[in-house]
Amino acid sequence: MINDLFNLGLRNSRLYSDLFYKYQDYEYKQGTDEKVAIYSSQAKILGYLPSSILKPHSVYSTKNAVIMYRKGKAGTLFIPFHDKWACSENAIPLLLKEDYVGKIDLNTLIILIQDQVYEKTTGKSDNANANWDMIKDMILNFNYDPKVADEYRKVTKIIIKCKDLKSVIERQLRKSVIIEGKHQKVSDIFNVTSGIRITENEVYYHNGNLPCITSQTTNNGITWNADEKWLESFKKNKKSVIVDSRCITWTKDGNAGKLFYRDYKFYPNDHCGVLLPKKDNINLKWFMYTYQQFIYPYVTSKNAQGMLYEEQMSNIPIIFPEDKSKQDEIANEYEGLANVKSKLESFMIKLKKQAQDIVI
Repeated sequence: MINDLFNLGLRNSRLYSDLFYKYQDYEYKQGTDEKVAIYSSQAKILGYLPSSILKPHSVYSTKNAVIMYRKGKAGTLFIPFHDKWACSENAIPLLLKEDYVGKIDLNTLIILIQDQVYEKTTGKSDNANANWDMIKDMILNFNYDPKVADEYRKVTKIIIKCKDLKSVIERQLRKSVIIEGKHQKVSDIFNVTSGIRITENEVYYHNGNLPCITSQTTNNGITWNADEKWLESFKKNKKSVIVDSRCITWTKDGNAGKLFYRDYKFYPNDHCGVLLPKKDNINLKWFMYTYQQFIYPYVTSKNAQGMLYEEQMSNIPIIFPEDKSKQDEIANEYEGLANVKSKLESFMIKLKKQAQDIVI
């Protein structure tokens, strides 16, 4: 358990900003006063104070410790990185017990237990609280072998490099390649529509296999699977709402404006916009990759909720190259990057499992 590994350290209360201002030019007296970094509910320090004004025995020099945010992103763990440090009332010092010094790699421990700590505290929110009692009895299943920790660090370094590469690819995917063409609006190229509302409760009683798309962005927007015959009963302009042709969909609210390419039969609800091409002279993936970043600025906000409805989408200006081979060329380059990103993500999942297997 956590309290088997750590002792709870002391904190300092009432360390207000004017106190740091008062001591910003303080002349430290060697041997009597030490310059102490003060940690709070963020990894960067509040500032420095002399040890003489702090609570007795609350100044530490050890790196064999972990600090936990008490407020804000409550439950967040990090290792102190100053020679002399102390904690304000908004940070909780956890001091590694002597029996475990040199046996536990604290960086590795934090990576493994951070999610567990968040579950025990209220750290899922950015405005929350945490305390020692919430985590002290948390049971750990951790391999303390230093050789194992070293192997774990090697794997995590590869994961970090993969994350960096993924970020580079994502930046490239966000870039738009615009070529010469005819200036038009989205509605000149697409029939712009959306679906009809269905609820989770209704789907529960009409479960099936047809994907139902909403405004969520996880799982490619697929929120439920429902009975196709039941969904056929929903009509818009006397036509079935079900889409059974290649198209682009977009999220109408929430994370509004996110584009998805669809090449399968699905049901869009009223939060899912649909772009159905009027002609065959458009590469839909070209449109998705090229115009994703251009569409976001047209999202409006109401009560902090993003919105992009049919009328707005219809009037977004685009430059449309009628030479489809140019569209295909650009789309293939984007698709190549997207495939590399997908393979990289799969590789990272395997690495994370490998890291987890090493230490547990």
